[in-house]
Amino acid sequence: MTDDTLEPPALRERLARATVRIREGASISTAMDESGLVTPVASRMLKVGEKSGDMAGMMKKAQEMQSKMGEMQENLSSITVTGESGAGLVKATVTANNALHSS
Repeated sequence: MTDDTLEPPALRERLARATVRIREGASISTAMDESGLVTPVASRMLKVGEKSGDMAGMMKKAQEMQSKMGEMQENLSSITVTGESGAGLVKATVTANNALHSS
């Protein structure tokens, strides 16, 4: 991956911070966590990979897990709840990912 493929610029900055921390001797999991590049669960998975010596395997599992979480979050937009008040004068529909649609 090259720097010009990372967007938005904040992501590039976080990756640069993590790179510096790793060069300073921090573990990958610590550097990624401190830079906000991984979720708490992914950070723990990276720590397990570091301790077990199977970092590649744990990184692959973390990537798969984050991909599944992304799919689940996308699916939340298709779940809706509609409520109304005042004999239908006020009506609102909310998706499971907290998007409010009033009508």
